[in-house]
Amino acid sequence: MTEMTWKLQLKSTIKCPVCKYAKVVPMLLYTRRVRYDCAECHAMLKTSVNECCVFCVYGSVPCPTTQQDNHDQKETNQHFQESETA
Repeated sequence: MTEMTWKLQLKSTIKCPVCKYAKVVPMLLYTRRVRYDCAECHAMLKTSVNECCVFCVYGSVPCPTTQQDNHDQKETNQHFQESETA
C-alpha cells in the first residue's frame, strides 16, 4: 500500500452568485462561517439550516471540518475494501 500525504487546504475561492466576483478567502480550522459579504456587490451570502458553511456552499474548497470528514470517510472505505480482499 502506498502512503499519500494529505494536507488540509486553508484557502477557498468564494464566488458570489449575484455578481460572479471571486475572491480567495482564508479559512479558520475550527470555525464554520455562516455568512460572507461579497467584496464587490456587498451581497450577503448566507447558509440555510441544512448547509455547513459558506465555503461548502459557495467556495472552491470545502471547510476544514468537511475536508477532514471526507478524508476520514475515504480512509475508512479503503481500509474496509482492503480487509475484504485479504
